[in-house]
Amino acid sequence: MRIIYCYPEPLPSEMARSIQVVNTCVSIAGLIDHVFLYIPGPYMNTDQLFSFYGIKKPVNMTVRFLKKSFGPIISNKIFNLRLKSIISKDSPDIIMTRHLKTASFLLGNPVPLIFEAHEIFGDKNRAKVKNLSMEKGVYEKADGITFLSRGLSNAMKKKYLFHALSSVIPSGTSLPIEQPQKNIDKKKSTLVTYTGTSRYKWKGIPTLIKALELLPGDIIFEIVGQLDEEYQKNAILDQLISTGNLTITGHLPPKDAILRLKQADIAVIPNSGMYPISKYYTCPLKLLEAMAAGTTIVASDLPSIREIVSEDEAVMVTADNPKALAEGILKAAGNPILRKTLTKKAWQRVQDFSWDNRAKKIVELCQPNL
Repeated sequence: MRIIYCYPEPLPSEMARSIQVVNTCVSIAGLIDHVFLYIPGPYMNTDQLFSFYGIKKPVNMTVRFLKKSFGPIISNKIFNLRLKSIISKDSPDIIMTRHLKTASFLLGNPVPLIFEAHEIFGDKNRAKVKNLSMEKGVYEKADGITFLSRGLSNAMKKKYLFHALSSVIPSGTSLPIEQPQKNIDKKKSTLVTYTGTSRYKWKGIPTLIKALELLPGDIIFEIVGQLDEEYQKNAILDQLISTGNLTITGHLPPKDAILRLKQADIAVIPNSGMYPISKYYTCPLKLLEAMAAGTTIVASDLPSIREIVSEDEAVMVTADNPKALAEGILKAAGNPILRKTLTKKAWQRVQDFSWDNRAKKIVELCQPNL
């Protein structure tokens, strides 16, 4: 089997989805004859690209760089147009993408198309009517569809009529050979981390900031990622930074961000319940990474989160409630026995979410389309 994955965004990238795409393609390569990753560029050589993600490029994986610019114009439309001239040269059995416009463009191609659904574009206010029509067409004509969560699958089946084979295929993570061991005895201070972007409100950053103000001085917090502009002059954050209770690392390569996550005592997943993408559709990559890192998790109690963990694996707290989030952090920080129990269960649970398992499910979905 030969699969082309079309990803019209530059790599490497600060976006978590780039981690998923690269790791998924690498794991798929371990199961089939050849994987081709089509991306814009080149922005760096392939060795540097894979090194950024802390992995090696398989010998049966080829990265194809397609220009998405014409003079001063940069557009995904240009990338999509260039696909036409190159796809047939690689003789693929399957084409995959997670980008709606690229999927729509590829519908006329004779090669079977697998679309990876991560959200409902037709619900977005911006260009809602256009997205709705395009999304409807992709679901009606795609040969296979993957959904990131059961919540997304259920919502999409209510919104669109489609007959393609589909499967719920969550995100994944890299798994160490053994569960990471930590010193969980009571210490003078507890290191708590949030790893990821602050760009989207549904990630729960406003709630997190208010919760930080409620925590005592022996809780040291670290934001691993770039702080969005609207939070860069936040009085609460400025005060915590001045007292040494908060560090903001800025964006780090994925392999370095994982190291910070492993060093932390507690990882918070403060997703908001006010947005469907957060409440029902998402499968947080950082949640899986924390489980694999052996780090105790404090997470919002939402249907999307409960598809991955329960009270057996994490401290679950009411979403959008700063007091509940702060209390959850303190509960985990003050109870080493609880943390040991939770991390052990989380480690057992995360075995189902390896990149290899994700790849196997994708290949299984592709098989009937050969």
